[in-house]
Amino acid sequence: MKKKLICALLALCIAATLAAFASSAEEHGHFYVDGVCECGERIEEKAAFDLPGRAGTCTPIRASVTLPEGWAPTEKPIYLEIIKYGTVTPYTVENGSPNGDTLTYDPSSRKLSFTANISDFGVEYKILKAVVKCENAAGDIAVFTSGICIITPHLGGIWVEEDGYYQLTYAECGHTPEKRPVPRVEIDATEYVYRNMPFSFRFAVPQDMILWSASIEMEFIGWSVDFTEIAKGIYSAEKVIVSADAESFDISICINNEDGYFYYAKKAVFLRDCVVGDANGDGEVDISDAMLVFYHVAKKESISWDALLRTDADKSGEVDIADAMKIFYYVAKKIDTLE
Repeated sequence: MKKKLICALLALCIAATLAAFASSAEEHGHFYVDGVCECGERIEEKAAFDLPGRAGTCTPIRASVTLPEGWAPTEKPIYLEIIKYGTVTPYTVENGSPNGDTLTYDPSSRKLSFTANISDFGVEYKILKAVVKCENAAGDIAVFTSGICIITPHLGGIWVEEDGYYQLTYAECGHTPEKRPVPRVEIDATEYVYRNMPFSFRFAVPQDMILWSASIEMEFIGWSVDFTEIAKGIYSAEKVIVSADAESFDISICINNEDGYFYYAKKAVFLRDCVVGDANGDGEVDISDAMLVFYHVAKKESISWDALLRTDADKSGEVDIADAMKIFYYVAKKIDTLE
């Protein structure tokens, strides 16, 4: 599919080239397009282009072409065919143009060197071809076309964030799109979690942004976590476990938008060692934990799901009166450990 598209665009370029110089064919002897005349005559040596295969939307095009021996440039020898959305737009490269283009010719090497500033054509994807027109002593005209140069957005651009806004700045030509507010990503997570114990968190992504990843990050290591969209733009990551020997980690959310701008939102979470029997999460096991489990079993009070994991003292898979009694015996020093 891509090859067919490129072939179609090349055919469009050749047609535009023939139309542009149709009058020249009537006024001169032979009229060659890429070395071939309608009459069947051919030029063995072709023009040699040095054109980059890829360039940025706002970066000047710097290229050159070496003409065949016996040929010299015409009055306006270089123009570009800029193809955007299937439409070919010609652009003549001239010294002293409002865009600051340059064009020089070295007769000894037969090399035409040029610089073209095409920032007026926007910052979208487009394809560019260079066309050179030259003539010989017999009055024949020859037109040669280059290979394609793909113009891609943001190449050579620098993302700048300042005062809550971001924008893309092109250093070479000074083109700067409008500022936009830096997106906000709300991460709902507890201040601390327990090492080797599952936890969950939620986060919200602005509707005009694309969610790329959610991950756990620490110094030198990191990994992605699974998440599900529970409402429009609201996501949940469940049963995440961090077992590293570290004091804290970052929850990192990566998003981007159609501009190509990437934003990373982070929230620091501290790690604690899990204390079996610690129902209220204060890091200690005392009578308040035993009573909280009693109340939970009696359905007088509910405790969080991670607290349920910590208070399953007998590892039966559920929190019941046996766990409450075991914690109570531990607090009363009737048993030495809850492990």
